[in-house]
Amino acid sequence: MKKCRLMKNIDKIQYSDAEKLMTILEEKLDSLSDKEPIYDGETHDMWEEKLDELQEIIDRIDESIYTEDELMFFDCLDELEDYQMVYAGLGNLSIELAA
Repeated sequence: MKKCRLMKNIDKIQYSDAEKLMTILEEKLDSLSDKEPIYDGETHDMWEEKLDELQEIIDRIDESIYTEDELMFFDCLDELEDYQMVYAGLGNLSIELAA
């Protein structure tokens, strides 16, 4: 197994990595949840939107695992790329892939 940056190697992620990816994203979501802005307003709204978007991707990955829908999983990888472009924050995440 080789540990590598998630977003730089997203094109190498296979359906067999779905559960690992979901775990990594759930940990990121938990980390973001701990950083809730203290005050209400635009910053809080953007933070909440960021969390909701990530949760939706996680839910779709989970559904793709449950239904064994590989195409849905690969759509989720595209959604992760879009998420990274809009919200950032996934660039430092790592995943172990087969060498």
